[in-house]
Amino acid sequence: MGVLIIAVLIGGLLWARERNQPANTAEWATYIGHELGFQIKHPREWRHEHCLTDGFGIVGFGEGEEQLLICNSDAPPLSYVNVAVVGLASDYDTLVKNLSEGLEDSKREDILVAGQNAVKISGETPEPGEGPGLPEGIKQTYIALTHNNKIYLLMHFNLENKNYIKEFNGMVQSFQFIDSVPPAGGSPTPSN
Repeated sequence: MGVLIIAVLIGGLLWARERNQPANTAEWATYIGHELGFQIKHPREWRHEHCLTDGFGIVGFGEGEEQLLICNSDAPPLSYVNVAVVGLASDYDTLVKNLSEGLEDSKREDILVAGQNAVKISGETPEPGEGPGLPEGIKQTYIALTHNNKIYLLMHFNLENKNYIKEFNGMVQSFQFIDSVPPAGGSPTPSN
């Protein structure tokens, strides 16, 4: 009986470890967002939509034909992975605090993304209040970092029981800052 319990525990740990590993991104497509100053790889079969305004905005990634973002609305993104420029770096601490306090069972971890310090916050949506929002119990992961005096936020939502955390981890690993305007000749220059 003891051997069976140990085998089950080891199997569970290996499954959880693999689930949190990034996906192999070698065959993925690259999204280049000059307006927001970043590039990121994503599964080739996924598509993206964006809402941009004056150097701020959000890019949503997901599969299928359903709408990913509802621009000019308080409605939450409908995509599984999003990258957004959400504010000025001076508001970073407040944003991180609000994200941590806004999730049930939140966990905070300091990590590196694109060679820069970042904060990873994960948890679940609490019971919804008034207005639009995600349903209760949706697992979420946020990664916040700053660059060029702006806050970048990488987000994963486990919507409709579609958990793309492995893809999200691969996308985060591929994330790079680029110059906002492509240099003459076309290709963006990473600006880590």
